[in-house]
Amino acid sequence: MRTIRGVEPIHGLFFVLTIGLYLPGLFWGLPHATGPESMLPWGHDSLLPMSPLGEMHDTFIAPAEHPLLTYPLMHHFVLAAFDAPYLGALFLTGGMGRPTAGYPFGFSDPATALLGLILIGRAVSLMMGGVLVAASFEVGRRLWGRTAGLVTASFSLLLYPMFYYTQTGNLEVPSLCWIALALVVYAGILRSGFTVRRAAWLGVFAAFATATKDSSAALFFVMPLALVPLHAGASGGSRTWAFWKPVAALLGAGGAAYALTSGLLLGPSRYFAHVAHITGFGAEAAGIEPITLPSSYPATLAGFVALGAETWGWLVAIMGLPMLLLALFGMALCLRRDPRALAFSLPAWGLLLGFIAPIRYAELRYVWPVALVSCAFAAYPVARALQAERAAWRAVGWTALAFAFAIPALNGAAMTDAKLRDSRLAAAAWIGEHTAPGDAIGFFGPSQKLPRIASDRVYARVVPFTGTRAVSYAPSDIDAMAERIRAAAPKLILLIEDHSLQPGMRFGNTAPDALVDRLRDGAHGYRLAARIETPPLWPWLERPPLTSYRVVSPPVEILERVDRAAARRIGRDSGPRRLPRRG
Repeated sequence: MRTIRGVEPIHGLFFVLTIGLYLPGLFWGLPHATGPESMLPWGHDSLLPMSPLGEMHDTFIAPAEHPLLTYPLMHHFVLAAFDAPYLGALFLTGGMGRPTAGYPFGFSDPATALLGLILIGRAVSLMMGGVLVAASFEVGRRLWGRTAGLVTASFSLLLYPMFYYTQTGNLEVPSLCWIALALVVYAGILRSGFTVRRAAWLGVFAAFATATKDSSAALFFVMPLALVPLHAGASGGSRTWAFWKPVAALLGAGGAAYALTSGLLLGPSRYFAHVAHITGFGAEAAGIEPITLPSSYPATLAGFVALGAETWGWLVAIMGLPMLLLALFGMALCLRRDPRALAFSLPAWGLLLGFIAPIRYAELRYVWPVALVSCAFAAYPVARALQAERAAWRAVGWTALAFAFAIPALNGAAMTDAKLRDSRLAAAAWIGEHTAPGDAIGFFGPSQKLPRIASDRVYARVVPFTGTRAVSYAPSDIDAMAERIRAAAPKLILLIEDHSLQPGMRFGNTAPDALVDRLRDGAHGYRLAARIETPPLWPWLERPPLTSYRVVSPPVEILERVDRAAARRIGRDSGPRRLPRRG
């Protein structure tokens, strides 16, 4: 029985199951925000803790001189709405005074306040992940029935990125949540027609997804290839008012929702600066730096073949090969038995051809929406087999389901284990044992990758961080870096890879290998004291990467300062003192 319009107990069951499955990773990498260098959670590209509040200030109070232009504002509004009661409680209890632009932001206890904001933001992602899975059930059911819905939701629940992004402040799960709700409406249109109500909801959900993350738009621009001919045939042609009413509802509701939530109406100057930033059009004239990707394939046949191979590899990492092959088989089966349902694949093709191919660049999170659409097609042949009258076919269905579940479940367990036993937890313990209050710990690159240390120790960036742009260093540059580190003389130096990692590098842009090798050999007063790496849960199964560098549980190398005489004795061949194997 339906308890709320359109919502059934099975939706709630999948929502709760999602939260239960991913809750253990919610507390991964939480900071102890004793200063600006330690206020960010582990990971990369997260909005937490302060971006939503900063955007609200810039939108409604005073524009920022140098705003962050990477994303539109939809999810900033969502997070700010959830943050508001918490901030109100802090204000009423004396935990927050007059807000300031920088750390400690007006909080009397910034470590606790920022921790609360991070947990709220992560909880929002977790809940939206639950909605995503529940919506996947509805997609499968509307296309092929209840059994297909159960299998589709189960497949989407186990997609590898879910084990990471449902517990962060990134935009991947929020945008996919709105995409999944739009796909529910789209599936209903394919089966039951293009009504005014469905058209309006499709426009709203598509607008919310695009106003959360711009690349989502590519999924929706191709839908008219299916909707127009289907609707024209059902409504009597494009010259009738019956044809144009749903179209008007789609454009009106979608346009209004996008204009309001993207920032177009509330902050038009910021919105157009954002468009210039992500597209490059007009960026130079406006003095805006366009966004750059780490690498891109050439616009040649060989380049597109290589891009296709990489995209296929990311899909295998997300779904596992058995599930991906089931999806391809499901599409082939639709071509023969259910051609109308094959139109459900159009959003996936839209993303591949309208976003991945033009930018000639692929990442796991960019390809994830293709996998979400593919879950329904993977479920289709399994559901048909499970519903067959012959026991042999039902056995085939259960076998296929087991194979499709196996690899994603093992990879997901490995990801959760890596979060719970992240190498930086052991590194923090090692640092605590080998430093004294007041000691400085040097690091390269961004600060959000760092182990959480006691508040009486200090992190210090040993060389300026240059961002993700490719950088080349002359020998004189390496000499200057080494001299800067020698003069600062931190007690320890940490080496951890990060998002500035370029091909051929071991750690990142501002930790060039030539400099690291010179520090390691003892000539500059340091030696490699420890290399900390958590062993994998499944040694026989490699956990897929999330991106080009290890985001979760990266190896940590610790260089320790020694006196010059000891440095000469250490020599080039001295090895690190390894920690006992953990786990």
